[in-house]
Amino acid sequence: MRRGAKIAAFLLVALAAVSEPAPVGAKAKPEPKVVIVVESFLKTPVSDLPPGQIDAFLKINPKALPRRLRDPYEAKKAQLEALRKVYEIDNRGPRPGAPAPRDCSVPIKGDEALVGFLKKAGFVEITRPEKDWLAGNTHCNQKELMCQFSLTIVQRPGAKKIKPKTWYLLHEKDPLFMLVDMKRQGQVPQTSGSFGESSFPTCR
Repeated sequence: MRRGAKIAAFLLVALAAVSEPAPVGAKAKPEPKVVIVVESFLKTPVSDLPPGQIDAFLKINPKALPRRLRDPYEAKKAQLEALRKVYEIDNRGPRPGAPAPRDCSVPIKGDEALVGFLKKAGFVEITRPEKDWLAGNTHCNQKELMCQFSLTIVQRPGAKKIKPKTWYLLHEKDPLFMLVDMKRQGQVPQTSGSFGESSFPTCR
C-alpha cells in the first residue's frame, strides 16, 4: 500500500470516531482524537486526503484545539474550502452531495501568524483597493466574493498597544486572482456577461 493510501486509511478510521465537537468552554481540554486527526490532516498533502472525510474535518470546532493548532487548522480549512470553490466554478455548480455552506461571509479573527499559514496554503495577499476593484469588475459584492470565490478576510481586533488590522487574501488557484494579477501588470481584463458566460466569472 502506497504512503498516500495508508494515510487516507488512517484518517478514514480516525475521523469515523470523531463527532462534531460541541461548543468548548475556556477550561475544556481538547479531545485527543480530534487533535490526532487535525495533526494528521495538516501533515497530509491535499491530494492524499480521503475525499469522503474532508467534510468532517471542516466541521471541527477550532476552539476545541490546542492554541498551537488553531491557526494551522484555520489555514488548512480555508485552503480546502478555496479548492472546493474552484472546483464548483470549473464545474458550474457544487459537487454532488456537498453539504450546505457555512456562514462564509464572516471574517476570520487572527493575526500575522494566521496570515502566514494561509500564504503557505496557497493564498496571496491583495490590497483593499484591489478587492474593491475586483468587486466592481466582477459585479460581486464582498459576501459573494467570499462565498462564491476564495476571498478570505482576516481581522485582528484592536487591543492595548495593538492597532486593529485587516488582511485580504485570494487563493492562487482562484480564477479571480488572475484578474488581480493582470491588473498588477497594467492589463485591463474584459469581464462582461453573466456567471459562466464570460472569460472570467462574474456574479451578474
